Amino acid sequence: MGFSMEISTKIFFSRGCARPPWAGLRSALGFCTLGIISKWNPSLCLTYANETAMKREDTKWQKERDVWWQDVVPKCSTECDVEWVDAEDPLFLLYTSGSTGKPKGVLHTTGGYMVYTAATFKYAFDYKPSDIYWCTADCGWITGHSYVTYGPLLNGATVVVYEGVPNYPDPGRCWDIVDKYKVTIFYTAPTLVRSLMRDGDEASILFIHAYYAF
Repeated sequence: MGFSMEISTKIFFSRGCARPPWAGLRSALGFCTLGIISKWNPSLCLTYANETAMKREDTKWQKERDVWWQDVVPKCSTECDVEWVDAEDPLFLLYTSGSTGKPKGVLHTTGGYMVYTAATFKYAFDYKPSDIYWCTADCGWITGHSYVTYGPLLNGATVVVYEGVPNYPDPGRCWDIVDKYKVTIFYTAPTLVRSLMRDGDEASILFIHAYYAF
């Protein structure tokens, strides 16, 4: 099955659900290794389809627990009422990178986090309705959470979301995306900028009026 973090986040939040992390946790092994499942006891777990794993003879399917997305979704209602929650209710759990020890789960609450990301996106980036915004951060980390998902959604922004990395299959991919979608605000990391500088300035940057490096 396929699903985007932006859509899933919007749905989970509207239903008043606290969403667990999935940065770097592309498999069930990642969740089990960190003890996330046992610690937080989620009521629902969305995961990526693994075609290779599904073809293995020892793949175990547990009836009543495992379901196919395409079998469940058509039966669902198209109406989804918003669940009102308190400012201090949990919004999502995000684990630290673990660079200085075991990853730690950080619980972000609804009101403070959403006010902060909405305000910083609007004023730090000086976003206008006519802008096309692109942040290259991974949605699984806090920058991607804040400035690919929550900040832009809260401001009704037009956002470019892409798959893969911005300099593959070639260094010009970044500017190809900028040119194709007429990006006017570009937010990326100094590491990527240094990498692109080594490749020269052959690619075009036609539309950008604001550039930020985090």
